[in-house]
Amino acid sequence: MYANIGKKIMALAIILAVVMMLASFGYGIYLLTKNQAAVGALTMVFGPITSWISGFFLYGFGRLIDNTDYIARKMGRRDGFGIPDVSDKLDWSTPEEDDAEETVAPPKFIAQRIVTDKDSDKNN
Repeated sequence: MYANIGKKIMALAIILAVVMMLASFGYGIYLLTKNQAAVGALTMVFGPITSWISGFFLYGFGRLIDNTDYIARKMGRRDGFGIPDVSDKLDWSTPEEDDAEETVAPPKFIAQRIVTDKDSDKNN
């Protein structure tokens, strides 16, 4: 139930944002039918925008939990609060994480000096 909670919070953020966008748009139409055109139009425009922006915070919180859990797993920590750790039984890696671990270090830059005629005269 609580395993992989970060991804569940991120999914909930998306679902709530979409539902609130549709609800505010629908409420704006309702206000238009009740002869409150100005308030209805503002609700139809700013309601979905506000819902979308407020979804950022819940999604970011889920992402924060997901990243923190990933770091704790990589460090080998157990939570110690009486909740069993099932991370060794689940594959929580994502394609982005797998790709990040396989990156090859770029070749090192080696500075080269260009020998000019003046340099060759100094050596003689």
